[in-house]
Amino acid sequence: MKKKIYFIIGLSNKIGSGHFFRSMCLAKHLKTSGIEIFLISYDPSIRLFLNKTSNQRIFKKIFILKNNFEEKSFFKKNEISNLYIDNPKIGLQKQLFFSKNSKNIIIYQDEPKKSFANIIINHNYIPDVTRKYRKLVSVNTKLLLGIQYFPIDFKKIFIKKSKEKQIKSITIFFGSQSNLRNIQNSLIYINSKNLNLKIDCFLGIYNKHFSQLEKKFKNVKFYKNTTQKFFLKKLSKSDLFIGSGGTTLIESLYLGVPSLVSCTAKNQISNCENFSKKRIIVFIKNRNFYSQLDELFLKKRTSQYNRLKTKTSRISKIIGKKSISKKLIKLLK
Repeated sequence: MKKKIYFIIGLSNKIGSGHFFRSMCLAKHLKTSGIEIFLISYDPSIRLFLNKTSNQRIFKKIFILKNNFEEKSFFKKNEISNLYIDNPKIGLQKQLFFSKNSKNIIIYQDEPKKSFANIIINHNYIPDVTRKYRKLVSVNTKLLLGIQYFPIDFKKIFIKKSKEKQIKSITIFFGSQSNLRNIQNSLIYINSKNLNLKIDCFLGIYNKHFSQLEKKFKNVKFYKNTTQKFFLKKLSKSDLFIGSGGTTLIESLYLGVPSLVSCTAKNQISNCENFSKKRIIVFIKNRNFYSQLDELFLKKRTSQYNRLKTKTSRISKIIGKKSISKKLIKLLK
């Protein structure tokens, strides 16, 4: 009998799309291994997003639950062996409900938090992360922690890592939200220095400024609603990534692309700070946005960039080193 797993994934203009894409990556691996994948959602618009991103075929069936009554009814009627949750809005009270109605709860987190999970996944770069979790969860909770467990699905993507010794091409992506200020600050700075760079700027699904930006920055190629495969191909050929410190940051580091990032959500802060302390990334804070860019682009430009590239190359060999899907399959019921 095939093993089954039900996914609950956070996706909105506040949460962003990082939870969705990393979950889809993991779901693809599980499906390839013969696991039946189902989706539970509280938002009917998820179907439209699945169609846009060509991910609808991953799920054997999608269940849309409109309210608490439908949710309680669904969990009473269906025997849920494995429930996967990647949604920061689902707190302890809801987790407790799920734990009483599901045999095996898997929670994907960005920060160590108390939970009722049987399995916790956290791919972020957090010092002493195991010790921190052991104070928050049951002794029986299985922990899959660290960047070595980052889910990657790049086998079908022909990656050509840049060998440039200076910055000639840039990929910009500040996540699925609008983030107009961050995008404009980056592009205004680059244009003001006449750096003659190839710039690909990706706009998230909730960004409504495509036409406005395209008119204002005619030297920039803007993209919206592209596939993840297309985005990763572009990113892999870039000499620098400028964007947010979420899932895309880990992807850029895995691809060996030096990264200059700004936090666009609270759950990205510790990740950015920890990478920055090791000088693996350049962490932009609002107060010193332009000075940080100057450090990389103007002051000792080549040596600064190459040091960053060396650090990126080292960390890329660790990211995704362990197969999270193989580990998870063994833990499913």
